[in-house]
Amino acid sequence: MRVRRLQEVIAKAVAAPTHVEVARVVVEEGVAAIGGWIGALWLIGADATLELVHCVGVDPGRRFRRVPLASDSPLALAVRTATPVWIGSRTEYVAAFPQSDQGYGERAPKESDEIACACLPLVAGDGPIGGLMFALRKEHDFTDDERTFLVSIASQCAFSMERLRLLESMSRLYATEAVARRDAEAASRAKDEFLALLGHELRNPLAPIVTALSLMKLRRGDHERERAVIERQIHHLVRLVDDLLDISRITRGHLQLARSAIALAPVVKQAIEGALPLVQQRAHLLTIDVPSDLVVDADVHRLTQVIGNLLANAAKYTPDGGTLAVTARGEGDMVCISVTDNGVGIAPSLLPQVFDMFVQGDRSLDRSEGGLGLGLALVKNLVEHHGGRVAASSQGPGLGSTFTVWWPRVQGAHAKAISSQPPLDARLRPLRVLVVDDNVDAANTLGELLRVLGHDPVVAHDAKAALAIARDKPPELALVDLGLPVVDGFELVARLRAVPGLAELPAVAVTGYGQASDRARTTAAGFDRHLVKPVGLADLRILFASLA
Repeated sequence: MRVRRLQEVIAKAVAAPTHVEVARVVVEEGVAAIGGWIGALWLIGADATLELVHCVGVDPGRRFRRVPLASDSPLALAVRTATPVWIGSRTEYVAAFPQSDQGYGERAPKESDEIACACLPLVAGDGPIGGLMFALRKEHDFTDDERTFLVSIASQCAFSMERLRLLESMSRLYATEAVARRDAEAASRAKDEFLALLGHELRNPLAPIVTALSLMKLRRGDHERERAVIERQIHHLVRLVDDLLDISRITRGHLQLARSAIALAPVVKQAIEGALPLVQQRAHLLTIDVPSDLVVDADVHRLTQVIGNLLANAAKYTPDGGTLAVTARGEGDMVCISVTDNGVGIAPSLLPQVFDMFVQGDRSLDRSEGGLGLGLALVKNLVEHHGGRVAASSQGPGLGSTFTVWWPRVQGAHAKAISSQPPLDARLRPLRVLVVDDNVDAANTLGELLRVLGHDPVVAHDAKAALAIARDKPPELALVDLGLPVVDGFELVARLRAVPGLAELPAVAVTGYGQASDRARTTAAGFDRHLVKPVGLADLRILFASLA
């Protein structure tokens, strides 16, 4: 029922011609879906206040119409932190916001009221643009289904608001210039093509994953083949997401490098290991010729990424049984690294644009060898950020390709060793591990993986439950998601360490953010480690080896 209602909301919101109409659709449909009393939508104004756009169930008045963004209220907190806030009762409200004198939407709650509310941020572009609130006249524990529905409504609302803002900006900018209008239309078409391509590419890895999982349910024997399919497709999906995030960081000027003198040969080996599943699947013959004395000035992670992307690209466009080669040689103050294949080749007309963003070769409907067109663009940007350059060459379609990178060389310096993955020490004693994540599936699967490794995990989905567990059965390690509802992971760790006997509790941040600035923030907050989702067996192996 709610799925159908959500589809109707999306259709109406996308078609809405004004911000007010978007707000009306979202608020009224949201209230109807949860049997609410109040629904309201605010957008951030120029004076650091939330300004009411539409509401139902209450006379907006002067105080309800404007909410200070700095106020101590669930709505303001949700918008400031870009995280939903769920309040089940007036008692819970008072406990979470003891300094507030404004209540829900700047109305002080009466003693006779028992009010539940959901406050959801509207996030678009670089941050929050406003907030949604739905309230009831009774205590209410929002179910997972209700939370998912309301979060989805908020997401669609923010998308529609941002779409209208962009359309209005474009309309003002190009109102009187015919050439500019044509450019805007071309840009819109390119955006639509890219979004369609993105949807297709994300479905490509997901389809075999779902199929393989179904096979694993049906078959009771060995599932090694299905697991191999899942691993390859998950690797492909993670690479797509990583490339998108890296391109976004580069275009916004947020890319950070940790450069040092690095021996090239171990990096090439590490990059090959990452691309090996695809190479083995296609039975390629891979040869390597990288002298052990070549040293480069590089961020080791980014150098590995560049070589891995080039090798994965070569494997993807080389038919089964083809040949691949990775070679390197010194050329003065540069090191020349080449990846050569005997695959499909590159048309002469495409060569000048092959490193541009979103550029593809054959755009056939099946797109069996396609991608987002980001891998080579990312290679070019990373190399140039290191002061190097890239080139591509091919004799034409069907005659293979060579991609060459010139990387700054370091001569006469001691190369920093590439650390290998530490083995899991079987002698490590089992640990009581507290896993805290509001994503139920993520928390439970991580807990199960810890149990398989011989540890004693306990799972919680919010700060309140985590603190209760910690007092009853003190953990020896905490794995904490940062984006928790009401009380975030930063505050939770501080509260955990305030529990008697847990002042020195090792805490690991588990988050989807992995930039250097994010790691610096978790370190400053007292976390001992920083893990980027998805957390797998290799991450846990490294974590427990370091703790030992």
